[in-house]
Amino acid sequence: MSTLTLDEARHLAVNYYSGQQSALYRVARTGEIPCPQRVLGEIKDLAPFSGSSREIELSRLAQWVRTRPTGPCDPAYCLCGLR
Repeated sequence: MSTLTLDEARHLAVNYYSGQQSALYRVARTGEIPCPQRVLGEIKDLAPFSGSSREIELSRLAQWVRTRPTGPCDPAYCLCGLR
């Protein structure tokens, strides 16, 4: 399975974000990852059904997040310090 392009990732994020406070909304709008842990958490919370096209899309989006170089997290979104 090939890695998503930025445009593909933004398109998928548009399908799944839940409001403007969502980190996925930020990905969809700007292509930036405000906090990888938060974005991956939002993807996980969507709890896709096994084997569904939704699961495939979300796993591809999660893989894209994991492979992107990221700068410092946006403090408004950052969950990295919360364990």
